[in-house]
Amino acid sequence: MALIERQANQNANSKCCRKKDNSLYISNLPYSLGSEELCSLFSAFGYVTSAKVIMNNSQSMGYGFVSYSSINDANIAVSLMNGYIVGNRPLKVAFSHGAEKKEREPYLLKKKKEKKSLN
Repeated sequence: MALIERQANQNANSKCCRKKDNSLYISNLPYSLGSEELCSLFSAFGYVTSAKVIMNNSQSMGYGFVSYSSINDANIAVSLMNGYIVGNRPLKVAFSHGAEKKEREPYLLKKKKEKKSLN
């Protein structure tokens, strides 16, 4: 029985259940919100090590990333800020796990096509 309990605990702590880092992906941001405001908004839940709204030609793309020094702070922020209304928009907050690359992929492909068409 002890072996089964030990395996259950190991499975609970396996990579599928652990957060790789303390970075959050925040989407559906108001376009008027900047990185400093994003930091202020999320600093209520713990120490924010970085906060960035993704911009394109000085215009917000409506999403950003916030990193915390503690996984506990990040968990609290996800649970309290997901669905929170900012500027009449419900935020979508989740752990990033590579979301930055996934979100930028369409933009990068578009830029690559634009460069090809210019040549």
